[in-house]
Amino acid sequence: MLTNIILRAPVYSQSGYGAHSKDIAMCLWNSQQFNVSILPTGWGGSSVTTNTLTLKEKEALEFMCNNRLHEGVEFIFIHVGIPTEFQKVSKFNVGITAGLESDSINQDWVNGCNQMDLVIVPSNVIRDIFIKCGVKCKVEVVEEGVDTQIFNEKPVEITNNIFDEVDTPHNLLSIGQWLQGGVGEDRKGIGLLINTFLKAFKDDKKVGLILKTHITNNSSVDYYYVKERLKELKGNLEFPKIYLLHGELSTTQLVNLYKHPKVNGFVSLTSGEGWFRPLAESIACDLPTIVTGWGGHMHYVNSDYVKTVNYSLKTVPRSALMQPCFSPGMAWAYPDVEDAKRKMRFVIENSLSTKKKAVEYGEIFRKIYNKEIVYSKLVSILDKVSYDVLKGNSIRKIEIEKV
Repeated sequence: MLTNIILRAPVYSQSGYGAHSKDIAMCLWNSQQFNVSILPTGWGGSSVTTNTLTLKEKEALEFMCNNRLHEGVEFIFIHVGIPTEFQKVSKFNVGITAGLESDSINQDWVNGCNQMDLVIVPSNVIRDIFIKCGVKCKVEVVEEGVDTQIFNEKPVEITNNIFDEVDTPHNLLSIGQWLQGGVGEDRKGIGLLINTFLKAFKDDKKVGLILKTHITNNSSVDYYYVKERLKELKGNLEFPKIYLLHGELSTTQLVNLYKHPKVNGFVSLTSGEGWFRPLAESIACDLPTIVTGWGGHMHYVNSDYVKTVNYSLKTVPRSALMQPCFSPGMAWAYPDVEDAKRKMRFVIENSLSTKKKAVEYGEIFRKIYNKEIVYSKLVSILDKVSYDVLKGNSIRKIEIEKV
């Protein structure tokens, strides 16, 4: 008999949480071990779409969203989101969260976690922060993983036209949400990245930055404000060039970004991450990478292959404080701008050696963080829970074994 699961998650959201939620839902579906009912949610003001889904994903998600459990049946409840949203609604409750881009979590997050029976996070870094801050329930690590059938070392035929305007032979790529705060204050570091890039390659006509970003969603209004922010930072400077990508990209277009011969490397000056999907995908595609050396992504970043930028941990700026996430006293990473400049220049000037390293690490990474392998951990954890539930044990006393 299949174990019943109610999954509350933003499966259609165009966000990191949305992509993760979709992967979780499809993992449960493909295992054929669970009867899943999805309660779809939104994620902030992010856009929602089905355009990037495969036919199988569309049909499976539609079925699970319309599937309703009979009243009175037992089920495992899984909520993908932030801990302040977590609720205890069944015998066994699982919270899945990416954590926070800081060195601590506040008491509201701790309380949210502690009403669950199990919390799942994507990295050892985030797990250790949760436990340090007082989370007493079981905390397990299940990485997000990468679909290596799509993001891999194989060359692709460049079919999209997003590079038609890219006339610089050497380019860095960055993908991330441009959040609130001035230069050095938005937690994904987009403003700082632009500023640093402009200084590192001032007046260089051969180098460009391809920036895929948005503020909230994919609307035309959002596009307008992104362009205004970019114009303010760049001023009258003609070179180096910055190419703005805004809006929905197909999976094919995304792969083309990572694998295009005009792209020398991926770069991010983030203040911290829970997992960092674009970075993981770029590594899986054998793309040289530069990233701040602190955060959840250090779970899989190997500094022998990835250029990690020096940093210092400092208090989160006032402009970035927001409830129920960031509170006064929390700290995140401030990248060393001079070190970032050096490493950007190195990747551009040493494309052959950095590509060789990226190919070596891509092969290692794909073997360890293949999505099918990673999500088998989640299935194993839930399979053990369901076995104990069906036996009628005291659920809150179950200790989930390490997988």
